[in-house]
Amino acid sequence: MIQRPITVLMLSGLVLILLIGVTPAAAHGVEITYALTPVQTVRVEVIVHDLAGEPVRKADVTVFTPEVAPGDAPAAAEAELSPWLETSTDRNGWVSFVPDPALAGSWQIAVAVDDADAHITLPLAEESGLIRLASDQGISVMSSGLQVTVAATPITTIQVALHAQFDTGEAMDEAQVVVYAPDNPQDPFLTGTCDAEGRYAFAVDLGRPGVWEIQVRKAGHGDWLKIDLDENAIEFEEVPVDTAGDADSTNTTVQTVRLADEVARSVESDDGLSSGQIVLMSATTIWGFVGTALYFSRRRAATRPESESDN
Repeated sequence: MIQRPITVLMLSGLVLILLIGVTPAAAHGVEITYALTPVQTVRVEVIVHDLAGEPVRKADVTVFTPEVAPGDAPAAAEAELSPWLETSTDRNGWVSFVPDPALAGSWQIAVAVDDADAHITLPLAEESGLIRLASDQGISVMSSGLQVTVAATPITTIQVALHAQFDTGEAMDEAQVVVYAPDNPQDPFLTGTCDAEGRYAFAVDLGRPGVWEIQVRKAGHGDWLKIDLDENAIEFEEVPVDTAGDADSTNTTVQTVRLADEVARSVESDDGLSSGQIVLMSATTIWGFVGTALYFSRRRAATRPESESDN
């Protein structure tokens, strides 16, 4: 009669161990730090039409930085180099993005839909700390079966610099980054990957204020960031811009943005076993061993009198 409760006790402990053992848990925690810095850059707008003048929706748009694609976009695509941005046009054939202000040079944009494609070279230069379209170069478009219009408009914005690492100090290199804008939390604003040091930077559009949500993940580990630009002390001021030699320019000032202080915050995520799980697993393991020991000790005690009576 005593053996049955002991057996049940032993089996229940083993079942609890198995249940805890199969509970999904990551091996590493994650720490993600970000800094906000005011910058001047451009907003790039790409509008795609077919040869009949109709907007082309869902056209694939791939953007390469000057660092990744020093040549043209087709060669970069064939070499399977990592793009800075992959997105698609909306129902009006329109898409926009803000290039990384830290990367001046010739950006490459590839547009493709069905058997038609286009390739755009966007030369950006840094002048007096401002990123703008290079004055001595125009935007070049090579197209086959598409009509593509590209515009680069100077804007004031904020650069978000991310640094992702595991709690061991190991950088989350090649971690996937997905950014969602405040006015469209369903569709990604942009996607990208961290570099070898776990860093990734992008510029937001201050014309879309609110909470920006960012997901950083690698091999099942990661976390979400929420950055509310409205919480920061943002001040605007007009500063003069030298437009000498630019006969077509009518602007003599540009609006700049300044944060009260550079903001740096971090989000720590521990995806490992919690302390409660560890305590429960230890207790059930000990319980299982105790039940096993009691079970076999009772069996030996029950069989010993029979052996002695036989003798």
